Amino acid sequence: FWAKADAAKNIAVEFEQAFGTGGSPSANVTGIGSQKIALTTGWKRYTVTVSIPSITGKTIGTNNNDRLGVMLWMDAGSTFNARSATLGQQSGTFEFWGLQLEQGATATDFERMSPEEDLRQQQRYLYARTSTSASECLGHGGWATSGTIGNVGVVLPVTMRGTPTVSYTGNWGLSDGVTYVAATGITVLAGQSQPSHVVLQVTVAAGLATFRPHRLETAAVGATFAFTAELG
Repeated sequence: FWAKADAAKNIAVEFEQAFGTGGSPSANVTGIGSQKIALTTGWKRYTVTVSIPSITGKTIGTNNNDRLGVMLWMDAGSTFNARSATLGQQSGTFEFWGLQLEQGATATDFERMSPEEDLRQQQRYLYARTSTSASECLGHGGWATSGTIGNVGVVLPVTMRGTPTVSYTGNWGLSDGVTYVAATGITVLAGQSQPSHVVLQVTVAAGLATFRPHRLETAAVGATFAFTAELG
């Protein structure tokens, strides 16, 4: 990272392993690699290399909120001496730019991605939509093979890290251009879906016109749909 202060001052860097909540998770591990960094009044690049402890034998919580945290301490009382490398209390103005976390023993130059590339990288993990109008279409080209089940294809904007799962809120359903039928469930059809495109199996109570093209669309503004490809 790059940093400076309004006068010669120290900051401290600390890593923390937090094992989340839910169930009986292990206690947080704090003070990992705690060390002080001496800042000046001019911009300077700083590199911190830390060995992260293994989590073998640790218990992860069930709420999917475990994390590896990085703390930048600018002020700390004596209670936090072990975590802040005895930084102590101070005040002032601190500025940071170009923070980058990476695995390995060598710190590379700060990677400045365009907004478009940054979005593409994020969409490898999550692609989400929120409807801005009624009858907004998410996928099409599907066929109803019965009065209660229709399959709809969705081409994803990027190739995700794996075949995604789906979640949604609000009203979604199938329309053949004439009749709209509300969905009671939507799942990814296994065996026909890939990281680049998925086939959604849409279930309704009844009323689909069989062997006619259908599309997945909303019934109101504010309905959300998310494709998630977070891998453990």
